[in-house]
Amino acid sequence: MKSYLLDTNALLRYILNDNKQQASVIEKLFLQAEERFCFIRLSAGVFIEAVFILTKMYRYSKEQVSKTLLEYVKNPILDVGDREILHEAIELYPIKTVSFIDLLLAAEANQTGKTLVTFDKKLKQVSS
Repeated sequence: MKSYLLDTNALLRYILNDNKQQASVIEKLFLQAEERFCFIRLSAGVFIEAVFILTKMYRYSKEQVSKTLLEYVKNPILDVGDREILHEAIELYPIKTVSFIDLLLAAEANQTGKTLVTFDKKLKQVSS
């Protein structure tokens, strides 16, 4: 079975549908993955970059980013790196005032039982 690792740009072309030809390529891959003809991996880094690009360049609200990216994190046909940690961080993103990276750290600490060492007061509140 063929395996693919999607880059942030590829995922964003599909999400934004701003380049129909490129979005179509990704759509076909997703359909093939649904039929179990291929395997698609999305690394945690892709989500980190996607959050940044969607909020800074495309002016998506935190709510829009969360709703959009949760679709991919929850999608069982995709192999998502650190799925549970990403899921928690993306769900918290619209309701917390810390950065997405900080939410990832708090989620990782929470899910692994590790103590997060930080001097950031806002992050301490999230990770407590």
